[in-house]
Amino acid sequence: MDSIKINAVSTVEAVRNALEQDILNIHFAPGEKIAESDLTVRYGVSRNTIREAIAHLLTQGLLTKVANKGVYVQQFTPQDIREIFQLRSLLELEAARSIINSSADISFLYPLVEQLERTDRNCNWHEYVQADISFHSELVAAAGCSRLKKLYDTILTEVKLCIYQTRNFVPVSVPNQSTHRMILDAMTQKKEATVCRLLNDHICHVVKRYCAGISAMNQQE
Repeated sequence: MDSIKINAVSTVEAVRNALEQDILNIHFAPGEKIAESDLTVRYGVSRNTIREAIAHLLTQGLLTKVANKGVYVQQFTPQDIREIFQLRSLLELEAARSIINSSADISFLYPLVEQLERTDRNCNWHEYVQADISFHSELVAAAGCSRLKKLYDTILTEVKLCIYQTRNFVPVSVPNQSTHRMILDAMTQKKEATVCRLLNDHICHVVKRYCAGISAMNQQE
């Protein structure tokens, strides 16, 4: 197995980040068992460091532990997708309502929408996904509730894993770009019912696409 040089931040944090990127980039496939001995060679660190990094990714939902068997890369089912995105929807709706009722300034979100609109999803897939994730993450942050944001970040990790794992099975939806501007415009105009409808429709559309993608991916295995 090839070695990877780890930049000095904190060793555990560096390994955690490297392992997370390996999982997102499908170096470790969905459902694949993670062997501590292999990771010590890949990242050039001790088993204790590997165990700490694994423990963090277990809490994030990128890895899952099976009793008496070991640790595996998370492999989603359609039901998992429905649960993850339902929670995401609830948190985003709560953030949107809070923003509308508090008159928080969300003008800073427009440049994020513009970045999303000008990014070619076919040529710059990673950049497009990051722009999409940043918009939703910053929208929740704008509500000004640290606990809400913390809960959302946990869910967002699993959302991101779903996106990366199904990349070859779920093409980026064309209407996705315009939907974000419509949501933001409705929030600026304090049209709560419209915001709720747009967000709900957006998430429902995403769930259908990713459930289909997960099913297709699992059938191919």
